[in-house]
Amino acid sequence: MDLLINPIVKNFLTTKIENNNDWNQSLLFWGEPDLGKLTTAKLFAKSLLCMQNKIGGCDQCESCNFFDNQWHPDYLIIDFQGDTIKVNDTLPIFDFLLYKPQISKKRVLIINNCEKLNIETQSSLLKTLEEPKNNTIIILITTNPQKLLKTINSRLLSI
Repeated sequence: MDLLINPIVKNFLTTKIENNNDWNQSLLFWGEPDLGKLTTAKLFAKSLLCMQNKIGGCDQCESCNFFDNQWHPDYLIIDFQGDTIKVNDTLPIFDFLLYKPQISKKRVLIINNCEKLNIETQSSLLKTLEEPKNNTIIILITTNPQKLLKTINSRLLSI
């Protein structure tokens, strides 16, 4: 996790990776643009999915190889570039969350630019954030957490 500049964040995420089995919390990575939030989230996801439970991934196990080749069945990244994210745009999210992990112990979902979720879409995601499955980690990334519903923010651990 050498990419992390903030030592408090680095220590927190490292501890969570080392204690992989007791981790069941949705996260909100927020801050200024170009701070490295998405890069950090991806590195954290790879670490959680690694079969060796190694920080940054071991780069040798099947899980790390799948992750590096961008077709890991237990990992989904949604990176919306449009102005607004509607419910129909998020259907892959709910399909992904239906299944148990296939290779790793966890499934990791990253939603980048989550401030673009419209109110209806945020509401549809709320139930999932309220009662996440024990084998799923959800990471939302934003530059503007104030654009999220207060109920969404209250269910996320802010990083």
